[in-house]
Amino acid sequence: MGGNLLHMRTLASSIAAARHKLAQAAGYTMGGARNLFAALGYKEQLEVADYYRRYKRNPIARRVVDALPKGTWKGLGELIEDEDPQKTTAFEDAWFALSDKHNIWAMMNRADRVAGLGRFSTLLIGAPGELDTELPQGGPDTLLYLAVHGDGDIDVKEKDFISEPTNERYGRPEYYTLKAKRTLGVQDKRIHWTRIIHIADSPLDNDLYGEPRLECVWNDLDNLEKLAGGGSEAFWLRAHQGYQFDLDPAIALDPAGEEKLKEEVDEFLQGMRRSLRTRGVKVTTLGSDTADFSSGVDAILKLISAGSTIPVRILVGSERGELASSQDRDNWNERINDRRSEFAEPFMIRPFIDRLIKYGYLPTPVEGYEVRWPVTDPSDGEKADLATKWAEVNNKAGETVVTPDEIRDRCLGLESLESIGFEEEEENVEVVLPEDEVEQELIAARRKLRDLARRRRVYGTALDKRRRWWKKKHGRQSVTAHR
Repeated sequence: MGGNLLHMRTLASSIAAARHKLAQAAGYTMGGARNLFAALGYKEQLEVADYYRRYKRNPIARRVVDALPKGTWKGLGELIEDEDPQKTTAFEDAWFALSDKHNIWAMMNRADRVAGLGRFSTLLIGAPGELDTELPQGGPDTLLYLAVHGDGDIDVKEKDFISEPTNERYGRPEYYTLKAKRTLGVQDKRIHWTRIIHIADSPLDNDLYGEPRLECVWNDLDNLEKLAGGGSEAFWLRAHQGYQFDLDPAIALDPAGEEKLKEEVDEFLQGMRRSLRTRGVKVTTLGSDTADFSSGVDAILKLISAGSTIPVRILVGSERGELASSQDRDNWNERINDRRSEFAEPFMIRPFIDRLIKYGYLPTPVEGYEVRWPVTDPSDGEKADLATKWAEVNNKAGETVVTPDEIRDRCLGLESLESIGFEEEEENVEVVLPEDEVEQELIAARRKLRDLARRRRVYGTALDKRRRWWKKKHGRQSVTAHR
């Protein structure tokens, strides 16, 4: 046991030393003769407090940290056990009640964002008993609270790692230490691992520690602040043209006259006065060009976009990407869907739900459960664009490949022309030879609609179950207020 613990401590020390050495080597060029970080004013060793300070003061840094989590957890995800929308199982009922009581999806969003401000975050499961004891068996009503703590608030001491190689949790913490400043007391608190959900985003050589989202783009954020701050200061100094006041040497001013002239000049420059008595005074306007630093800012934003994998227009817009092109939105939505399936579900949702099931806070589902994510419906503009592309398929093919009613129904969500009593006169259609791209456009359009319909149908089961549960609990006909 002692040898294993020594091995764990040696391994942890070697990893820390390697990372420290790598951080020190970053920025050195010319065989170590030139330190770019020192020359350009970049900080070499970044701490969690640095990330928090920049997150609070820099809007681009805040977007880098928040954009992916907000996109991932946007809307009401659900857990489904039975596909029948008319049937709600005991597991689903308990889950709906628990998620409403503790705002679980919102807490997951918070934990995800906090994880990006350091190497990891934790979700503390509040239940009866001392924090340093194993999570007790309980029920849905005995889950007291959920709390999010970040890398700067909670730590793992070397002695608290499991060092027995035959243990399935080998190399992982048996206890966490919550620092005194977050316990409202004077002493640190030890917490048993069963009460903690450990969240690490994008880990590399160690499953416990991920990469802070601001680390990769830190130097570029420094550059952005230098450029935006320096450019703003230059604009402030140069936007108001300077003046040169030449007093005719033939005119003698007594001290009172000099003081009066000074007061008028100050009032003209600093106040709202727009007139100036200039007998014997020649006023010359000094030339000045205002600073334009927009091109430099755009270049830095592209670097930040590359480092954070967030498209530029979404980086400066919102998680829905209102300012982004359709291609950017499609790429962003694909990125969000991948993150949901590759990170949020396997490393956040399922470990949390499985822990609650194991200790009785949720009933055991008979046939397992499925995580259902919300679907973002296309905007009116996107629907119109898709309808236009379908209509162009007919024109290019020179024949009716898709009917107007299909376009109205599947692209625009409208009733058929016949159902509303509309009759259209026949027109001559100019026949154009079909092109190879016609088939490709039609296939792509149909695939997009089929995927949207499938996701809406799959998630629709979750919404139907949620609405029925809400009506049963509150006796209301709508869940609008809840959502």
